[in-house]
Amino acid sequence: MMFAARRCISLAIVCVLLATLGLGLFPGGKTLDHVTAASANLLTNPGFESGSTTGWEGMAGTETLSVVSNPVIEGTYSALVEERQSEWHGIAQNLLGKLTAGQTYDISASVRLKNESSGRVMLTMQQSDGSGDDYLRVAESPVTDNAWSTLRGSFLFKPSGTVTSLKLYFEGPEAGVDFYVDDVVVMERAEIDWKAEANARIDQLRKGDVQILVTDTQGRPVSGANVEVQQTRQGFPFGSAMSSTVLSNSQYSDFFKNHFNWAVFENESKWYANETSKGNVNYSVADQMMEFAEANDITVRGHTVHWEVEEYQPSWVNNLQGDELRQAMDDRITSVVNHFKGKFVHWDVNNEMMHGSFFKDRLGQSIWPYMYQRTKELDPAAKLFVNDYNVISQPGDNDYKFHIQELLSQGAPIDGIGVQGHFGATIDPIVVKQRLDNLATLDLPIWISEYDSTQPNENIRADNLEALYRTAFGHPAVEGIMMWGFWAGNHWRGADAAIVNMDWSLNAAGQRYMELMDEWTTSESGTTSVNGQYAFRGFHGTYDVTVTKDDLRATKTFELVPGSGALSVPVQLNESGGEPEPAPTGELKVQYKAGDTNASDNQLKPHFNIVNSGNNAVPLSELTLRYYLNTDGNEAFIFNCDWAVVGCSNLSGKFVKLDEAKANADAYLEISFKASAGTLSAGGSIGEIQTRSHSSDWTSLNENNDYSFDSTITSFTDWEQVTLYQNGKLVWGVTP
Repeated sequence: MMFAARRCISLAIVCVLLATLGLGLFPGGKTLDHVTAASANLLTNPGFESGSTTGWEGMAGTETLSVVSNPVIEGTYSALVEERQSEWHGIAQNLLGKLTAGQTYDISASVRLKNESSGRVMLTMQQSDGSGDDYLRVAESPVTDNAWSTLRGSFLFKPSGTVTSLKLYFEGPEAGVDFYVDDVVVMERAEIDWKAEANARIDQLRKGDVQILVTDTQGRPVSGANVEVQQTRQGFPFGSAMSSTVLSNSQYSDFFKNHFNWAVFENESKWYANETSKGNVNYSVADQMMEFAEANDITVRGHTVHWEVEEYQPSWVNNLQGDELRQAMDDRITSVVNHFKGKFVHWDVNNEMMHGSFFKDRLGQSIWPYMYQRTKELDPAAKLFVNDYNVISQPGDNDYKFHIQELLSQGAPIDGIGVQGHFGATIDPIVVKQRLDNLATLDLPIWISEYDSTQPNENIRADNLEALYRTAFGHPAVEGIMMWGFWAGNHWRGADAAIVNMDWSLNAAGQRYMELMDEWTTSESGTTSVNGQYAFRGFHGTYDVTVTKDDLRATKTFELVPGSGALSVPVQLNESGGEPEPAPTGELKVQYKAGDTNASDNQLKPHFNIVNSGNNAVPLSELTLRYYLNTDGNEAFIFNCDWAVVGCSNLSGKFVKLDEAKANADAYLEISFKASAGTLSAGGSIGEIQTRSHSSDWTSLNENNDYSFDSTITSFTDWEQVTLYQNGKLVWGVTP
């Protein structure tokens, strides 16, 4: 019976309820803390300081239990477990009647082997109730005989019917291996606001102070100037896996470029995708995806040079041996690393080494560090990562830590830790933080390299997403978060893991993601002090600042990056108190055409051109264009630039509500240009700008009500119902 039940542990995670992933989330972001002064250790004789094993028993009843004075982790005594005749034999304590249903308990212990140099120890909760016998894995770790190891996990007590047995016990080393146990702790969490703690860390880690100093052309401070600050790009990497769907589905590509600033190719830069038969190397799909990323200012991680799991090798590789396999492996490294050199800024070098041994079994242990050394030799600028799963979603953090330490000791140049977070139904933010804390002791940057959570209840899925993102964003060692897919139409784990539904509407998890991105994006406004200063604290990233006073206007783009001290941003206005420069008349004009003549679909597609008939060149950064529309009750619109002669990366668009709605317009699309867009030469034109926008929920629109829309204009025509401003002054068109 014991052996049959224990198979459930090794078979799955099905059986693990998940003790280590019990949610414990409460309204307002509260959860149960793992250590509080008010908490009491529920175990009898937890550190064996009675000088005996009182309160403890052998799980099988045949083990020999004793106390020893050396080694100990703390205090005077530890327990020694001997005469183990099977792997599941070990020391146990009965907790029947001590735990409260529905509560989460944090559990830890120190363990050490006696007569074997290395092995594994597991901490398990045996629970028998109305649903039968369960063996719930609380924690596990590799253990040695020369140092104490800490096991740490949590247990959500959810009994079904009457509980007849509840025991915490240690198991795992092979039969005959003796081990020590000390300082075992079982504590009920006390309620705290985990969000508040995470937010405090986020404010400290992810923000900086900015001081804007506004002066006139004589360098004199300008007081009372209006300042508007808008963050246009996150500095922190929030990315996603990108599939080749980005090349064929405009809704997919639009969503990606509007909501992620980093990408990793889901399959298209893997060996089996690039070399389907020996010598037939093809990167064409990955290259097209790279072009999309570059055109939209999206940074790309490389995934993956090699994959250690046998089933993911190209089929022609599986039968290679010896020198032939070594040559194929080497050729792959040389080819893919050189091909994407200067494009991929990271490389997952050998994916999932904790779960495979294809190359190691055939080419020896030294092949692992060699892969890293060779990749670094070919592309010294790329940051090289390990990447594995079940290290924060399951109690595998100690294993991962040992694995990385071993690779480093063998000379592998590892620059970062890729942490796959493929979660099940629930996520415990406290446990996730504990595991990140453990990995952070390696003093390497951590990336959540792959995140998703499979949960049919989209509201719980949203809570899971927030738990992971807020915890990771608030962790000092985490430098990026990558979602592993977002759309139900091609998510590798199906619709129950997606944040966007099949019809491109946002589910609750998608809405939560948008809310977090809004929360972590800074928008400020105010007026300058008598010293011409305006100060604010904002998230790291790219900003546009607009300063106005009377008829004077100035704009500037700046970067706020992590660092010490406040960032000073000087902004110069025209001479204060002077007469505003006369607006140029008739020299600049806007041409318009309808890129889509269907007035009742779910997208706006106005195309624009700006013409300069004057004698002087005009910096494009001085210009803003406004296209007027009715929002038809939609609260949020998303702007996309499909193509522009000046480059889509050199312009931005936003939707602004009119202070006073008109019959045919209650908002406008404003397009502005960065300094990098250059100048509009005298007698020249900016060239075509193709735009496409939609409401956030993709509802159908009625463009016949829009002031600036005209379905009959299908070639560029001077159009005064689109206005143009230069330094904030109207220079073309008629407002509604």
